[in-house]
Amino acid sequence: MPYDRAQEYSDLYEEQAKLQESEQQAARDAVVALSAFWGGDDKTGPDFAPEHVTRMQEKIEVLQGQLLLVDTFMKGLDQGYKKFLTAHPQ
Repeated sequence: MPYDRAQEYSDLYEEQAKLQESEQQAARDAVVALSAFWGGDDKTGPDFAPEHVTRMQEKIEVLQGQLLLVDTFMKGLDQGYKKFLTAHPQ
């Protein structure tokens, strides 16, 4: 396999790894951000005291940032796939 072709594959695999890592972190952030909604008992539900709401909001903002990062990696990988397939149509 020519070096340049191997480099193309390597670049795509690196982008895939970045995407997978960011997806895993986003999943963990989602669990943390939404955990407050699972708190409380069946009668009272989550504690929506102002100090708890502020912490929930901060966790959700982190999740939003993480999801934006996932989206960026997905778009970059999609462009990489398209570029590769255009260069190697067979």
